[in-house]
Amino acid sequence: MSRILLSLPTRTLAGVSLGAALCAAALAAETGEETFAVGEVALEAGNYDKAVRDFTAALDAGYDDPEVHYKLGVAHFRLREFDQAEQAFERLAQSRRWAPVAYYNLGAVALAREDKAAAEAWYQQAYQNTPNEQLREKTAEQIRALGAEPRDKRGAFTAAVYVGYDDNLLVSGLDDELVNVDSADDEFYDFALGGALRLLGSARNGLRLVGNVQHRDYEDVNEFDQGAGVVGLVYDRIIGQWRTETGLQGEVIYLDDDELQRAGVLYVQGTRKLGERPSLRLRYEGNAIDGNDDADFLDTDGFDFLDGEQHEATAELVFQWDQLALSAGYRFEFNDRDDRERSVAFSGAECAADLPVIGPVFCTEVTNTVTEFSSFSARRHIGFVKGVWAPREDLRFTAHTQYQDSRYRDKNTLEINGAQVSAERRKEQQVRGGLSGEWRFQKNWMLTGDYTYTDNDSNFEDFRYDRNLVRMGVGFVFD
Repeated sequence: MSRILLSLPTRTLAGVSLGAALCAAALAAETGEETFAVGEVALEAGNYDKAVRDFTAALDAGYDDPEVHYKLGVAHFRLREFDQAEQAFERLAQSRRWAPVAYYNLGAVALAREDKAAAEAWYQQAYQNTPNEQLREKTAEQIRALGAEPRDKRGAFTAAVYVGYDDNLLVSGLDDELVNVDSADDEFYDFALGGALRLLGSARNGLRLVGNVQHRDYEDVNEFDQGAGVVGLVYDRIIGQWRTETGLQGEVIYLDDDELQRAGVLYVQGTRKLGERPSLRLRYEGNAIDGNDDADFLDTDGFDFLDGEQHEATAELVFQWDQLALSAGYRFEFNDRDDRERSVAFSGAECAADLPVIGPVFCTEVTNTVTEFSSFSARRHIGFVKGVWAPREDLRFTAHTQYQDSRYRDKNTLEINGAQVSAERRKEQQVRGGLSGEWRFQKNWMLTGDYTYTDNDSNFEDFRYDRNLVRMGVGFVFD
């Protein structure tokens, strides 16, 4: 059986920028990088003893790049110093980006020791964690050579807690139309749990169970506490050059302990590479929505006006570099809702005086009826741009912005005693943008923060607003 050690090409040296305050440390790092480069030459020439000395000296000089541990492990492996190679690859496995390569090479170390059980376990970890198809195929070959079959990762789970501040509860994170009250600000806590469990097959052709639960608890304005839960099945399949997902899910949303709406969700998504860097992503999502008729939120008479359908179609182009990903896309959203029509009747006295003023006053009781119709069936055109920058493997920053143009199907009307007083179709333009950051510390923990700004302009004054929302949180990822 072949004992293959995964080797990667020598990287290109990057320049080191020197800051005045950190001059000594930067010089040490540059010296370590130069020593590492010398060791790379020795490794390529097969001078493994010198390579080990140079890589160790680079680490001692403070150049603690994951690639140093990787190539130090390779050099020790070539010298059949398996204990030292194992230590170097275990150190490399602490890097999320390099972990699959480390697992693969730890499998090679175990195989060199003729420990087939340990080798298979390491290869299975590499197979389950790598996003690289070539490494995945090479790992699958090694596993089958050991008389076993590759196994996909069975599950992944996340949990997170956030604290945040919302300066405008007008929309409170839900559809813009649901709330029509004076603006208020408040602090809040967010709690989130999510997970996926593979039931059948593999990532290339298999079935997953997915679900998540979220809850937002406002500190003072408890009427806007909200929660959501989603559970469903997702079928993964590679068809030709397309990686596809088909999902069928159920969703429920709560507002102030009242069920707001239930929805059945069907989506189909496909992604394919167009070249070395660009990829195309297409997605369709359809929602069958049932608003809660019995909800009693801020004296509203239920949310049955939300009953109906929502459809979305999205096309997105993604460009991927080593540390940077940029994407731009367009989404069309179509809503067909029951809309809302409310009539209010009230009685009052209508009086008239005889002329001249001296004389009896005659009054009669009359009933007035006010009828209001509001459309919730919007057509939306949405353009969006997103950038993700990962300067280090444990650090990630995201910036996003979108422009949304909304036109509602029917005119909002107001009638008094059958006579129309006003009729106007609602139109809106919304700009939204935000920044977020994520720092992964240790292996499974992360610190996150995000800021989102929304500016909604409408021809209806009640729906003109801007909003600032900021959050900070800590999360745990088990994958």
